[in-house]
Order: sequence, then C-alpha cells, then structure tokens
Amino acid sequence: MQHELTTTQQVLVIAGLSGADPRTVRKFLRGEDVRGSVVKERIELAQRQLAQLQSSPTPVVKG
Repeated sequence: MQHELTTTQQVLVIAGLSGADPRTVRKFLRGEDVRGSVVKERIELAQRQLAQLQSSPTPVVKG
C-alpha cells in the first residue's frame, strides 16, 4: 500500500531537499509568486526528487 503524504509533509520534504524556507515552498505549491529563479529551480528539482522517491518500490526488511 502506497502512503500519500499530506500537503504539510510534502512542503517539509521539498523544503529539506531544496534548502528553501517551508513558507516559500508552500507559496510556490499554491502558485503564488516566488522571488528568485534559483529558488524556483531548486524547488522544482526537489519536487522531481520527491516524485522519484515516491515511485520507487519500498524495500522489505525481514528481521
């Protein structure tokens, strides 16, 4: 079963991956204006990384 992240969880993960402020990430995801093309690029890259992480199979640990 695939667990979907809440909006807050997505914001925090993307902020962590991109190094951007969570408030900036939230604004970006809402479609609001975000200053700085570098920040936008980092957030977009982090979104792609998160999508890849979510689509990869979860390893099963036996113990």
